[in-house]
Amino acid sequence: MALSLWEALAVFAAGIGAGTINTIVGSGTLITFPVLLATGLPPITANVSNALGLVPGSVSGAIGYRRELKGQKKRVLRLGAAALVGGLVGAILLLALPSDAFDAIVPVLIGLALVLVLLQPRIAAAVKRRREQTGAEAHPDGGPALLVGLLLASTYGGYFGAAQGVLYLSLMGLLLHDDLQRVNAVKNILGASSTASPPSSSSSSPTSTGRLSCSSPSAPRSAASSAPRSAVGSRPRSCAG
Repeated sequence: MALSLWEALAVFAAGIGAGTINTIVGSGTLITFPVLLATGLPPITANVSNALGLVPGSVSGAIGYRRELKGQKKRVLRLGAAALVGGLVGAILLLALPSDAFDAIVPVLIGLALVLVLLQPRIAAAVKRRREQTGAEAHPDGGPALLVGLLLASTYGGYFGAAQGVLYLSLMGLLLHDDLQRVNAVKNILGASSTASPPSSSSSSPTSTGRLSCSSPSAPRSAASSAPRSAVGSRPRSCAG
């Protein structure tokens, strides 16, 4: 499907805005996903395109936060593994479940994402108060609670992804005793890990595009072999273009 010039410019502008927002906090999908739908893409195709399109923004954000990532190699590897597994599970669910299920649940997920975005300042304030009130030593990597939380958040992110960064920041802010800028640096790594899962590249499947593949047979071979030889030259052009 070819985009018009204005549609391409709208997608480009949305990508820049979403990449910037995702690097700072998250929820950039709330910008790009509606724009992709407005261009006429089916919901699942728009979702997969959106997820893959925002990966470079997460990578560039991680590069920009490279100073804050110093000394966090062990933490990044541990939490990144959980994010990768969760994103893989979410992507498999996206491709395995019927497209009608995704169409039905997307409005609910968008509503949930909007609530998380609205609550994010309160969550950040609660995290700040907790850090000021407690002097107890937290687990350096958040412990099992953070691993399970990130696994579930990444599964959600692999399936849809809106406000995934807000979930990451909330979980790590509550369970890690560290500077929020250092936590945000880790969040960008986790975002790239969870959205770059291999099944996300399978957006050409019939369930995700809503189109039949030209290689899939639409009629039994026996019907074609029983046709008269005089009709061999008149071939349908539906797949040839």
